[in-house]
Amino acid sequence: GCSEVLSRATEDRHSVVRLGAARAMGAMPDTLGAPSLLALLTDRDEIPEVRCAAASSLAMLGYVESGPHLASMADDANPRVSGCARRALAALTPAEEP
Repeated sequence: GCSEVLSRATEDRHSVVRLGAARAMGAMPDTLGAPSLLALLTDRDEIPEVRCAAASSLAMLGYVESGPHLASMADDANPRVSGCARRALAALTPAEEP
């Protein structure tokens, strides 16, 4: 299915293809591609735009299992990556009841 195709695309040698796949995965109706997104997120050699797209898509999928990975990325040396990780983590964290 689509999740399989997108998961394979996250391993493409061209960063623009990985970026497109990471962004598209956030709109999927399932979390089958989440492991591929986690791999992109935690690959410190990956370009920041792809890592940010992976973080955003994990949040869009509501993939709470990514919380520890996002938390560790919140202190990333790249400010763009750390900001994306913090926003994604905030989106996955339920708001306190008043």
